[in-house]
Amino acid sequence: MKIAYLLTHDIRQEDGVTKKITQQAKIWRAMGHEVEVFAIINVKEPLSDYCNGHRLFHNSMWLAEPRNLVKSIRSYKPEIIYLRFEPFKPFMNLLVRQYPTVIEINSDDISEYRLRAKNNIKGKLLYYYNLLTRRILLKRVAGLIGVTEELLTLPENRKSRKLSLVVPNGIDLKQFGTLKVPKDNSIPQLVFLCSNDQPWQGTDKLIRLARNSIGKLAFHIIGVSPDKTAPPNMTYYGYLHKEGYEAIMKLSDIGIGTLALHRKNMNEACPLKVREYLAYGLPVIIGYNDTAFMGQEGLPNWMLEIPNTENNIDDYLMQIIDFSYKMKNFVLPKKNISFIDYNELEEKRLSFMASILALQRHEKE
Repeated sequence: MKIAYLLTHDIRQEDGVTKKITQQAKIWRAMGHEVEVFAIINVKEPLSDYCNGHRLFHNSMWLAEPRNLVKSIRSYKPEIIYLRFEPFKPFMNLLVRQYPTVIEINSDDISEYRLRAKNNIKGKLLYYYNLLTRRILLKRVAGLIGVTEELLTLPENRKSRKLSLVVPNGIDLKQFGTLKVPKDNSIPQLVFLCSNDQPWQGTDKLIRLARNSIGKLAFHIIGVSPDKTAPPNMTYYGYLHKEGYEAIMKLSDIGIGTLALHRKNMNEACPLKVREYLAYGLPVIIGYNDTAFMGQEGLPNWMLEIPNTENNIDDYLMQIIDFSYKMKNFVLPKKNISFIDYNELEEKRLSFMASILALQRHEKE
């Protein structure tokens, strides 16, 4: 297949989304497909044409077509477009009408934008705009891929009646070496990868957890600005490139996943950061149902799942402390997590896209 991968994201950053897109494109090419990534970037400074092999387009006006984007995609002549979900923009009509398009749904966007609408008028306008226009896009695409079952069963997505498939997030395990080694840490070291302006991550809960576990647990927070209310057993590092946060991972014993998914009315997730923790050999603490482990008879002993509630940190303080000490020197073997490897997951994704193309060709005959 010849695939155009379209998204709006600053793919120059070394964050989870960029790593996912880059790795997907690499694996698709290794499986014999032709792939070009077209990334729209919302910045004011001048852009180069390419970054790490991806095409970059400057989005100066939110609703306007980025200059030469549609022309560039048409020149590429893809068989299919793979679109990471974003609010509808008028120029998308030109593309989805001409090329079969599969949308990847990564979040409950309605709940997420509703949550952000509380911050300012811009957030409120985006929430209502997305609410009113998302159905235009979903009506015209050929298929949906959700990273969780929960996302595809949301009424707003289910009513589109499109062919759909669940493919949880994964990583290329060959790209990650085990970093954890048993250490003589008298106090367990817990690491949390997160981003600013995402209240569902639960960074505020970590402050409460740290305050109630001084002398028992220590926390390393990567990706967000320091909080002045944080107790002394919390260390903030801000944004770090991979080599920077890998150094912190080497010091750590336990990885912490999303803790407040309930704030955007979700219960199921498959965060990339948790896959990285596991690949590095770290046991994990999560506050949601992980798609990759649903349907299994019980969770592995190296994973602590606490309820997805506002008070989960407070109610499960002792369990978190006990788990951290119990797993402090446990190194997770790679053989235990082969099911989160990209290669098997991407085969499912590509087969779904191929079936979309075959169906459309059959309908034209």
